[in-house]
Formats: sequence, structure tokens, C-alpha cells
Amino acid sequence: MIKHLSHVVLALGLFVSQAAQGAPDLKAMHGVWQGTIGNLPIHACYDASEYSNDGKYFYMRRLSTIPLQADDKVRGDLTEGWAETKGVPRWRITAITKNTADGVWTANGRTLPIRLTRLPFATTEDFDGPCASLAFVQPIFAATRIVKSPGRLHGLAVEKWTLDFPGEGVSVDSFQLPGSGPGIAAINRRLREPFDKADDGWKWCLRNGSAWGAEYHDDIQARLVTARWLSVMSSNESDCGGAHPNNSNQPILFDRQSGGSVDLYTWLSNASSNREKVEGFSETIDTLAGKLSDLVLKLHPRASESEEECGGAIRTASSWSLELKKEGIAFTPDLPRVVMACGDEVVLPWAKLQPFLSPIGKREVAALRAELRQ
Repeated sequence: MIKHLSHVVLALGLFVSQAAQGAPDLKAMHGVWQGTIGNLPIHACYDASEYSNDGKYFYMRRLSTIPLQADDKVRGDLTEGWAETKGVPRWRITAITKNTADGVWTANGRTLPIRLTRLPFATTEDFDGPCASLAFVQPIFAATRIVKSPGRLHGLAVEKWTLDFPGEGVSVDSFQLPGSGPGIAAINRRLREPFDKADDGWKWCLRNGSAWGAEYHDDIQARLVTARWLSVMSSNESDCGGAHPNNSNQPILFDRQSGGSVDLYTWLSNASSNREKVEGFSETIDTLAGKLSDLVLKLHPRASESEEECGGAIRTASSWSLELKKEGIAFTPDLPRVVMACGDEVVLPWAKLQPFLSPIGKREVAALRAELRQ
């Protein structure tokens, strides 16, 4: 009996080995596909170019991408994650023709047939490869909506805008001011840029994400609202398949009368700020100088030399962001992502700021404080 079983095991092992050897080369999977796993419609892509050997797919009823990794040890096999992960769902591709692919999906003791049909796709300079093509991502884009709802921010009635994204990993939130006129229209255009310029934002990120997907979060929130001023914080966090994730928090101050954005560095005296023009860029690198810099560093809770992780980064920060608040101006160092947690803000009240203000700053601060008293 034992001898008989050993022959069965040996024969089964030989069958599996022969099946693996006869499996098609996954390079032939390069492209965009639609089809089914069992009876469930799916959309898939696979990139077998020079520097890639993976892909992703999503179920049409869910629209969240799932990674597909080639199993280097089993020819023709793809796994929905790392092959070493216990119980990871597996695709075994058994046949690939010019326009079709067939296989078997297995997980948790279940086995379902895979049937795929190839779709044409186009690449561009910015979106190279099948997984970045519109042919693959269009069903996700088509199911995405903008939801508009009434809301209130600091007592101001607004229209909230939220991206209703069908999958996972993407969120965009902003708002629109009530009223009309060129000033309000100009501000509202800026506030809805994450929606109007989606091709350069969340859509770009999604198309360039890795097999593991992409993360993109854009959030614009009101921080201070007066009759004259609107101060917002534009926060962005993204991981679009590059070497490192991105993270930024940008305060923006709007003049509600003109509709323009106001640079708070113009409120500081020349002796209190340093504005370096970089060749090829319209923006300047703005940082603090003189006694104002000394005061901010003295008050910053993590800028001391005893702070091994944060002190040096804060004292040598190449630029500082300024945010208007009711009680004064907040100063925050712009730091690399690896030490971004060190970026506490320092709020200087108006009384302490007075010696460091420019004539424009003194005039605007006086007007703001008078408005707030009312």
C-alpha cells in the first residue's frame, strides 16, 4: 500500500512539473484584458516590458485594483500579492493566443475558470505601458463622481465638493464660496483646481501607480474666514509609484475682495525675511532672517540642539510657510518627508510681530484686528 502511494505521489509531482513546463510565457500577457473569473466580470492589465513583470486587475462591481505578481518559481503563475504569502490567491495561465487568455483562479480551496479577451490600448510619453493606459483605467474614471452638498465653514455657508471615488486610496475634498463677482469667481477657480485639473492630479497618480495601486489624498479646508480674508490649508499626500511618497501642507491666503492670493512675506520687513529667486522658476525660496528668525527658533519646541532628530533640520530649513490666524501668524518649517513630524508651528501674536512688519504688513494687520474686534 505504501509503495502504491509513493508511485501516486511521484506521478502527481511529475504531472505538475510537466504542466508548469508547458505553461505559456507570461510575456505574451503584455496588454489590457477584459473577461471573467468564474461569472464575475473583471478588467486586467499586465506589463511585461523590459523593466516590469507585473500587473493588476479589478472586479467591475468593486473597482479596487488588486496586484498581480509573477511567481518566479512557477512558470505561468501569477499571485495576488507576494508568492510567499500563505494562502495568497493564484492565477495559473494555461493558454495565451493573440486575442485570448485562459487559466484557473484558486484560493481558499476554491477553483474558478479565468477567461480573458485582449483590448487595444495606446501609450503616450506620460503614460507608458498597458496599466497606465486609458483602456485599463477608464471604467474607474467613468464611475467617479463629484458630490456637492451644502455646508458651513466658520459660520460661512458654502458648497462642499467631495470626490465619490468607487475604489480605495483616492480622496479629494474642497468647497465653493457663495456669491458672484470676479473676486469670488477667481477664488472658487482655485478652490476647485483638484477637480478641474484631475488629469494632473489624482488621475495622473492612479495611472502611474505600481501594481500595488496608488494613494492620493487632496484636502482643502478653511482655517480662517473674515469679511476680507479667507485662509485655507491645502494638504496633499500621494504615493504614485515613485521612489518615495509625497506630502505637503500649503497655507493659502485669499483676499475675498480682489480674489487674488496674498503672500504673507510681503507683510514682513526686508530685514526679517530672505527671498531667493531660483533660475528657471517663478517662485522664490522664502525663509526667515535676522531677529525674527532668532525669535522663531527660540520659541520652536523642537529646534534646540538637544533635539537630535529635529533640531538640525529645523535650524537649517531652507524655507518657512506662513499662515494667517486670528491671534497672529504661524511659522512652520518646510521639511523633508523623513522629518516632517518635526514641523511644529510657532504662532507669534500680533504684539510680538509688530517690530518685524513692513509698512504693508502694519496696515493690513491693523485693518484685520479692527475687523476681528467688530
